[in-house]
Amino acid sequence: MLKNKQNTMDDFAAACEFLIEQKYTNPKRLALRGGSNGGILIGAMALQRPDLFGAAVCAVPLLDMVRYHKFLMGPYWIPEYGSPDVKDDFLYIMKYSPYHNIRYGLKLPSLLIKAGENDARVDPLHAKKFAAALQSLPDQEQPIFLHIDFESGHGSGQSVQQQVNNLEFELRYIMDRIGM
Repeated sequence: MLKNKQNTMDDFAAACEFLIEQKYTNPKRLALRGGSNGGILIGAMALQRPDLFGAAVCAVPLLDMVRYHKFLMGPYWIPEYGSPDVKDDFLYIMKYSPYHNIRYGLKLPSLLIKAGENDARVDPLHAKKFAAALQSLPDQEQPIFLHIDFESGHGSGQSVQQQVNNLEFELRYIMDRIGM
């Protein structure tokens, strides 16, 4: 939480490095998946450590951490992430905010960015603007996909069949991108 948020990314990267070093896998065959709070993790990993994986699913994510508190449930998360309106919090948030760390010259693995158009927790604007910014990078070679689910929100309230269909969709994407 707060100024320890980067530990999440560092620990996740260490776990990926362990799997690679111990020869359980290699970066081209490693896929990441996270949603909601885990979406921040996947967005940050894509920008901080794109060398560690071949594909990722970033679902219903917060990605613009400078403006997250201005939309939907965002104000309730200030105790967890800090307030971008407070200078010290802002300076820390800027270090890991996925949207604000997009830079030219970075080549990302393929990403599937998912959002629910009716999400009452995380505004789909996060996924939409992140995907658009990544898709516009001139050196990006791997595809950046944006999938909007118009029948649900943050994932809750889905029928069993919708859940099965969503999981199948994600697994097909992952299996295709890592060569399975």
